[in-house]
Amino acid sequence: ISLQALAYAERRRLPDGDRYITTIFAPRQGNEVIQGLDVTAQPMNLQALLRSRDTDQVAMSEPFRLRQTGRGKHAGDGFILRLPVYAKGLMPQTQAARAEAIVGSLGASFRIADLIESTMPAAPVQLADLRVEDDTSGMSRPLYARAFAIRAEGEPYEVRLHFGGRTWRGVAHP
Repeated sequence: ISLQALAYAERRRLPDGDRYITTIFAPRQGNEVIQGLDVTAQPMNLQALLRSRDTDQVAMSEPFRLRQTGRGKHAGDGFILRLPVYAKGLMPQTQAARAEAIVGSLGASFRIADLIESTMPAAPVQLADLRVEDDTSGMSRPLYARAFAIRAEGEPYEVRLHFGGRTWRGVAHP
């Protein structure tokens, strides 16, 4: 399964600035390492949190090593989708009001390879290979690559997915 965890990070106002501390998460098993995680210590995660806070929209982090991965070899193995949680009352209408009203952030962390593979059959008969890259910054960053068979003649199929402030490009060869 590609979903690693669902988590809530509580905003804590401290003299040296706001912190977002992970206080609730599920499933517990396999995710114990995120208990008490300070999102501000993960720049890519924090950037998505702030973008979602400011826009009141889902924001997708840049791929990075999920804390649950430990010191494995997969430096960009996952990403986090973030949604803001605001204080009870009227919905804040401006960026400044949203920044003041946020009390926490919901996060859903995913493993990239597992997410992509969960959408494909075990042995795709129409594909020779598949490559997925993050093209958000204009420079392609490889996220996933897998060969299934020898390429046949024909043009590759390309699709771009724009979601949560990120752009992913998938290229498949027949």
